Amino acid sequence: MKLVEIIILPEVQLGDPLQQVRLPSLDPWRRERTMLADNRFRIIDSAMTPWPHFVYDIFDFHRMKQTIKEYFRNFVKTSIPEEPVSLSFWTASNLTLTPRDRLALFMVDDALLRLHMEVRLIGLNSVLCCVSCSTEIARRENVFAMSTEGVHSNYINLGGYMHDLVTVTRTQNIQLSGPASTEFSWFPGYAWSIALCVCCMAHVGWRFDALKRAVRPSQFFGLCRNNVVPRPAPTFPPSTPPPANLPSDGSVSQPL
Repeated sequence: MKLVEIIILPEVQLGDPLQQVRLPSLDPWRRERTMLADNRFRIIDSAMTPWPHFVYDIFDFHRMKQTIKEYFRNFVKTSIPEEPVSLSFWTASNLTLTPRDRLALFMVDDALLRLHMEVRLIGLNSVLCCVSCSTEIARRENVFAMSTEGVHSNYINLGGYMHDLVTVTRTQNIQLSGPASTEFSWFPGYAWSIALCVCCMAHVGWRFDALKRAVRPSQFFGLCRNNVVPRPAPTFPPSTPPPANLPSDGSVSQPL
């Protein structure tokens, strides 16, 4: 076996390109760190350069951080990193992305450029669809954090297979298969049921139901990140009807 040495290169961190053209006379008013005030000052500063204002948006870390915080505000329990490099990797880990998009993010060696790409992906992808037939399964506003690690967590079943789950409060176009079970539940106090896509019957995740009435949430879904893919929201409702021969005896079974 040949041993190799791996060197992790440092992240490229570019400074504010408008720092050198800032008007000193406006510095007393720059203390108001709001998104609106920052945008106004950047418009004034960019007027001193040959480039338009929108060219410098990619370097506006405060704007991108605010957009990411607004996106994760309702479904993340932990605090969001404040430093650009940590925030860019944290966002990449908590967004539901296609393998191609995730690889593109990790190939970038500039934290600000990575954040810019993530903000763009946040604006584009708003629904989770079945990877087999593209049927809509869940919406972005239904994602929430069931774990303190974020909206995504890894779980291993008895067979040693690892599932990367994204938890959502509500789904559509799914069919439950088999009876609910409490054996080896990843979430103590919850019983799990297998969830299949209603159109192609592919396995997309599980539904978890609380065993006690006082437990909150009383019900949620865990979707496999490998079995759902983020897509832009359709402009019209899907017209594909579910198959007529759905199994009614719960014969399809895929345990945790």
